[in-house]
Amino acid sequence: MTRFPDDWGILWIEPLVVPTIFMWLKNPSTVFRRHGNIRIVSAPFLPIFDRHGFSRRLNDLFVLLLTRFYMRMFRIRNPILLIYNPRFVSAIGKLHESLVCFDYVDDLTEFTGIPEWFERYLDLALRKADLVFAVSHVLVEKVAEKRERVFLLTNGVDTDHFAKALKDIQLPSVFKRIKKPVIGYVGVLEDWIDFPLLKSIAATYPNYSIVLIGPAHPRVLEDVKELERFPNVFYLGKVPYETLPNYLRGIDLCIVPFKINNLTKAANPIKVYEYLASGKRIVSSAVPEIEKLKVVKTANDTDEFISQISESLCEPPDSIRFL
Repeated sequence: MTRFPDDWGILWIEPLVVPTIFMWLKNPSTVFRRHGNIRIVSAPFLPIFDRHGFSRRLNDLFVLLLTRFYMRMFRIRNPILLIYNPRFVSAIGKLHESLVCFDYVDDLTEFTGIPEWFERYLDLALRKADLVFAVSHVLVEKVAEKRERVFLLTNGVDTDHFAKALKDIQLPSVFKRIKKPVIGYVGVLEDWIDFPLLKSIAATYPNYSIVLIGPAHPRVLEDVKELERFPNVFYLGKVPYETLPNYLRGIDLCIVPFKINNLTKAANPIKVYEYLASGKRIVSSAVPEIEKLKVVKTANDTDEFISQISESLCEPPDSIRFL
């Protein structure tokens, strides 16, 4: 969105959840934020209320009323409505919008813990939107069975930002105690991560360091703790987006250790493009969209993944091969 014309008025509405409330209390100026020509505001949304139909309707009403308030405040009329989360599909047709686009970025019903009622919201988004953009071929084919006007729009990357990893930028101090070569994963640690694969990598290559960067969901914390028992595994947690290139500069090989299931088959992980923009060699599980990228090595099982790691580290990095 930052690449849209400067004279476009863009209103980004994010759900008001507990972390946002804490941010407001800590710094009231964050109630309304700006990023270039993008205004960022929050709408009241209490996930615990979504368990019941009546409470969901209250949530919908709060979001709708506040959205209308923000639109009046910023003098927005007949907007183009871009929906990222189908949970808020009830706003369609109530904001005098001129066009509705739905950005279908994951097979949302395949996430753990998604309630049954959520599928109805997804179906409404797919049916009511004027245009649907899907992030992978699998999702395009799935949507095409239900409607026309669905378009493939794969993920992109801020190349200027991640290409900083190719320059002589400062390494985070933690890398002083991390022995090379360094195998790295950057992204959320969730139940789609193949933790047994990570353990096998750590055990097979005790002289390699494995760095994991990103927040861990509570349901996988025990898996993360088990990994940290390996002396060559370093879990660094979440780091600021602005400093990701600094961390990537210290990594020799990036990995995408995903389980292969219905969720990941439909995925198009943005981290792969961030790795590529950073000039990194990459080994990934055989995610269909990643297999289309000929510069990325993919593996169908643990043994092949481990073999691809050693082969990749013997090759020159992408910063030499492709720049």
